[in-house]
Amino acid sequence: MSETTSGGKWREPGFPRNGWTCGDVQDLEEPQHTCEVCESASVRYVHWLTHSNYPQQLGAGCVCAGHLTEDPVGARDREKSAINITKRRANWLKRKWRISAKGHHFLNTDGYNVVVFSKGPSRYAYRIIRKDESDAVTWSPRELATEEAAKLAAFPAMLALKVRERAARAAAAPPSPLPFGYGAFPRGPGGSRRT
Repeated sequence: MSETTSGGKWREPGFPRNGWTCGDVQDLEEPQHTCEVCESASVRYVHWLTHSNYPQQLGAGCVCAGHLTEDPVGARDREKSAINITKRRANWLKRKWRISAKGHHFLNTDGYNVVVFSKGPSRYAYRIIRKDESDAVTWSPRELATEEAAKLAAFPAMLALKVRERAARAAAAPPSPLPFGYGAFPRGPGGSRRT
């Protein structure tokens, strides 16, 4: 069933129809969740929404999430990103993992060196190194039973590093100047605004 804005919670008086925030998009691997907003669409990618004037978090489909956040393009972009991550995860083990001089499986991707190594019988771990001037290192927080499990665990860890780095870059970036006409008014003599 497709999502609609005419049924479910859309009909409830007092239901906030805007001002929602999307915290995450979750891939359930198949359409198994009914959108908690329209209460009709079966969705695979659940957009988890919160609102300051609503008591609970709601799992919505893309269309309802776009309406409630007042950002349908952003909702589609978040879902496309989740779809892309799903495809990358599915291909992660199929990629050409090389073998280092020490016999460890490794992969160079997205500016990272991902290494999976044995720590003994049925004990594997991973290490992720940022391949830039920082050479930041992240180690697996626990040992895993198989080499494949260690490779799979390294994938979301690498994605989390990318998200943190992107957020740090955004926080460190200077604010972009406003173009003339968008709050940047020339000042006249004595500091008064010219109009």
